[in-house]
Amino acid sequence: MDRELAEFRSWTEMQRRRTTAGGVRFPEQRQAWAASYARRRLSGGAGLRAAASELTVSEPTLRRWLADAERAAPGPLGGKLVAVTVRQAPAPTVMTATPAALTRRLTVVTAGGLRVEGLDVDDAVALVRALG
Repeated sequence: MDRELAEFRSWTEMQRRRTTAGGVRFPEQRQAWAASYARRRLSGGAGLRAAASELTVSEPTLRRWLADAERAAPGPLGGKLVAVTVRQAPAPTVMTATPAALTRRLTVVTAGGLRVEGLDVDDAVALVRALG
């Protein structure tokens, strides 16, 4: 058994002796270390039950710590929040038709790039209102 695992188990046992109802509260640093240890054991072929037993914690506890560590792991942005600007989409282009064009098929292209072809005037008006 490596030194860090022995220290983790010793700390856990000491906390269990001091704790009454409610169980041991593990600091985030200890949870993160245990998750790292478990990932190494799992990648080496050990099962979750074996890793939890070695750490002297329950399987659900270890599973939660692994999930927490996964969420906390830096992603493509380095785990940092990035400022974004949310803008309202531009209003669709409104088309007008002359009386001669009332029998022609229309194409509606919105500012956002949506293109709908083959509409009559009533359908084009309904589409623009629905997108509006």
